[in-house]
Amino acid sequence: MLFHALGLIVAVSSDKIQKDLNLQRIQHAKIIMNESIFKGISISEIATKLNISYSLFRKLFKKMVGISPSKYFSELKMKKAKQLLVETSFSVKEIAFMLNEENPENFHVFFRKNTGETPVNYGLRARKAAL
Repeated sequence: MLFHALGLIVAVSSDKIQKDLNLQRIQHAKIIMNESIFKGISISEIATKLNISYSLFRKLFKKMVGISPSKYFSELKMKKAKQLLVETSFSVKEIAFMLNEENPENFHVFFRKNTGETPVNYGLRARKAAL
């Protein structure tokens, strides 16, 4: 009976340690993504930096954050694009290249799909609203 109880304690402890490690990995992944908005890094490269497989990383990230890592990273880039459109005089093309989008037209389509308006219209409207 004593060995069974000790076994349960060890199992619970190791499960808690694994959960803590996974939480740290996901928090580290978020930091990497924030620091890499202007760098050409892929989700699989982030998983490699965390020393876990791509599929495990995706699974853990989605479970803990609620969305896939690629969607999270895209949302970070969209937030940064909006900020740059409002606060700088960079062109849409320059912003697309800054965010590692090789084709500005893809950026335009992605932006419109996510906001319902073109990057230029968004920037003009947001600047006007800030006045």
